Amino acid sequence: MEIFNSLTYLDLSNIKEFHTLTKKVLIDLASDKEIFRLLLNSVAENSYLLSLTEHHDVLDKVVLYEDASRGIRIRLHVYLEEYSGRPHNHTWPLSSLILHGGYQHHLYGDGKDWNEDIDIEKLRPLMIREEKVGSMYTLDPDTVHSISTQPYTISLVVITPHLKERFLVVDKKKDTAFWQYVVKHKMPTEMQNKSMSLSYFNSLVSKIDDFNLI
Repeated sequence: MEIFNSLTYLDLSNIKEFHTLTKKVLIDLASDKEIFRLLLNSVAENSYLLSLTEHHDVLDKVVLYEDASRGIRIRLHVYLEEYSGRPHNHTWPLSSLILHGGYQHHLYGDGKDWNEDIDIEKLRPLMIREEKVGSMYTLDPDTVHSISTQPYTISLVVITPHLKERFLVVDKKKDTAFWQYVVKHKMPTEMQNKSMSLSYFNSLVSKIDDFNLI
């Protein structure tokens, strides 16, 4: 699709350029309800895309577009209820556009030199943002952040190939930090346990339609 052509030129090492290109793609997609609906409906008709869906306790993930040659995906995130995430960074640069709901966004700064021995008691956010409908941001892989969502917060996210093999997660409640390693090859049974049934996926699309997003 023409709307995704600029993703061909993504430079994962240039966060400013990454933001500029992904911002246009995400805003154009969110603004074109016909294409958005077409992509969602195509998931139901494509067994491969349906197998990539993920249903968790508080979060649903749907891959709307994939450039397999470059490992780039556009993914829809739907937070089903209020959720307070743990501080963490990522293994790839990330861009996100809020379509519905919102969340409080805590930014802790550069975690490149952090490890599991971090002094959690002293951990404080350097910035707190209120992300609302229309908010769009980009994070480099070393930025540590956490979010506290409203129910049915929905966003579009650009996913890229992993640049690192692990990321740090901080659990303040348990006073511990640990490394989460990238799972490059999930076992089929593990994927089936997380993927949505067709009926569940269709109900999710109906909910998204209720919010007048498609």
